Amino acid sequence: MKNNIFKLPVENVPLTVNYYKEYLGFKLINGVPKFGQMDFALMQFSNHSLLFEKATESNIDFNISDIVLQVNFDDNKMKKLYNNYKQKVRIKKEYSVNEKGISEFSVQDCNGNIITFNGCVDYQLESRF
Repeated sequence: MKNNIFKLPVENVPLTVNYYKEYLGFKLINGVPKFGQMDFALMQFSNHSLLFEKATESNIDFNISDIVLQVNFDDNKMKKLYNNYKQKVRIKKEYSVNEKGISEFSVQDCNGNIITFNGCVDYQLESRF
């Protein structure tokens, strides 16, 4: 799977970084301080990166409110992730398996964005994990 990068303008970059790190398990790759606080941050989860930047008048119209993160997780790993998240964050769509056998669920982050975790497994890659 290729690495996808989503850009999200947020009101408070440090608060968002803390939320994604503490509650969703993202890793901080890079943060750029400007004027004494972090104005940009790049975080990663599985094969996806999120670029948070301080919301301004020029970028607020670019706001994405729904993101689908397609992760290379089998059903058991997706259930474990869901059970971990449901103790910590607001679940917007309960864990389910669709008609194609793909498991998914959605959470709402601290900025109101909906993040959907979609466990589409590439079986050739699965054997390496």
